[in-house]
Amino acid sequence: MARLIEIEIRESPLTYTNQRSWAFHPTGHHVRELLRHHLGRGYVLDGSTKFSVIFGPRPKQEEPLNTLLGVTWCYIEDFDVGDYMLRPVEIQQESILNELTKALLKAASAVGSDTAAITDAANAVRESGFAEEITIDKLACATKDRRLWVRANRCLGPRIGECWEARVFDSDSAVIGNDPMTACPHYLNCTDRFSKSTIGETLYQITSNRTGSIEYTLNLLPYLDNR
Repeated sequence: MARLIEIEIRESPLTYTNQRSWAFHPTGHHVRELLRHHLGRGYVLDGSTKFSVIFGPRPKQEEPLNTLLGVTWCYIEDFDVGDYMLRPVEIQQESILNELTKALLKAASAVGSDTAAITDAANAVRESGFAEEITIDKLACATKDRRLWVRANRCLGPRIGECWEARVFDSDSAVIGNDPMTACPHYLNCTDRFSKSTIGETLYQITSNRTGSIEYTLNLLPYLDNR
């Protein structure tokens, strides 16, 4: 069966409106991405690649849990989004994690998939304090003479959502520079956008496998001049 790639959170279409000064999705972005990270790349939920958790009342024609065309969705009906938005961030992120965990367990139990992995992943998110810096190993590069190393970090947390940065190291593994790769705060998953890295004498670049475009460029000359 296909492995789970994405966990999505969104508000019920019965209560959603764009005529607000706030948005629900950003408050839980870091939680869903941390949970997906700790489930591991090979985790299989029910054969769907996407799991969508919908918060709020369920339309009459919808099932509480359903799967179609590789997407499974689950309604969390007893959830007041407006009340949730009034809560402190610490309560918000714990609430989202609890609901995501219950929804995942429901979907996994329905088909006999591994439920222990879900509980373990949720515990790992709590132990992290709901914030982590994840080094993306495939994007690490060194200059030909090994004078500089560049590593890309995916930073997740309640105040920033998801922000990426390039960290520059010298030959002694000391950090000599940090450069933002995205805006901050930021609430989009950029793992597909930042797919492949290359490094030359003076430039470190990241491209997207999907579009082939250069998504990020770092000039290395200032760091080379300081060595």
